[in-house]
Amino acid sequence: MSPKNAKLALFVIVAFVVTNAQSHACTVCMGGKSGPLADATNGAIFLMLGLLATVLALISLVGYTLVRRGKQAVAGHVQLIESVSESNLS
Repeated sequence: MSPKNAKLALFVIVAFVVTNAQSHACTVCMGGKSGPLADATNGAIFLMLGLLATVLALISLVGYTLVRRGKQAVAGHVQLIESVSESNLS
């Protein structure tokens, strides 16, 4: 191991040991059910669920619209163009 890598490894180990004793989890990580941080986290989760539901609903609406339009009759000018192009081919 090069001296540079050894110094880096020693720094990481020392930093982990020093900060490990001083680290404390927040209310949300420890499973606290009250407090402003827990309320904000719950609100953010419900906001993301709402956005996800909205996006999925819009994707479903686009699919439904495409299926409905696919079942409609073809417009007259499109049929005319298709018949002209078929007569040129034969």
